[in-house]
Amino acid sequence: MLSHVIVDCADRGVGGAVYFSGNLEAPTVDMADTQRMLSQKVAKEVLLLSRGVGEQAGVIETMNAFERAHQALLNDAAGRGIEAVADDEVRARLERVGELWQEYRATLEQYLRQPQASLLPPLEQQSLALLGELDGAVALLEANASARQKLMRQIALWLIGVGLLLIVMGRSFGLTVLFRQIKNLRDHLRILAEGNFRSRSRSITQKMRSGRTIPPTTTSSLKLVSCSTRLRRLRCGSTPASAR
Repeated sequence: MLSHVIVDCADRGVGGAVYFSGNLEAPTVDMADTQRMLSQKVAKEVLLLSRGVGEQAGVIETMNAFERAHQALLNDAAGRGIEAVADDEVRARLERVGELWQEYRATLEQYLRQPQASLLPPLEQQSLALLGELDGAVALLEANASARQKLMRQIALWLIGVGLLLIVMGRSFGLTVLFRQIKNLRDHLRILAEGNFRSRSRSITQKMRSGRTIPPTTTSSLKLVSCSTRLRRLRCGSTPASAR
């Protein structure tokens, strides 16, 4: 019974490990990748705006989306299934991204107020610097996610091994201990089938004298021994009467 409970717990542990290995870090990595994409989208929209294509409202909306994604990574976003980044190295990268973004945003707002060609080279340099930090942050998040998935897979493999070991041990127990009792019962039944009740009755008597517990099969054998003894007494008592 205990082995079945342990095997069931191991199966549940395997399911949990597999689930968390693929779902725990995925939303955070996706959000960081989205933030990187939004930084490039802002740069493209500003270049199109300098050519007279697009509207400022689109650029502002993309800037606001970038900041929401950045806050979701630094803080919790429970509604979107994103947990705050806990790794110190990744948080340092994200904080550096925030500093570069503030400089980039100030230049963007200046360009939106007064579009000047002289502001495009600084925007390009700031965009590339921001993209470099975002690439580093995303790479660290992906490395951490891969390490966590590897750990979860190892835990799942260990739990599977424990479950298989318990199954083999349970089978061995069933083939040795349980089948040994069945073999003993079979041997006793064969002895009883041959009409030899004395050998079994002696062992039963010894167990009763020693105070050992008699199993139900032994109790049945004891009843058979008692019935056999009574039949023999009746036969012995009726033999003289028939002879007369």
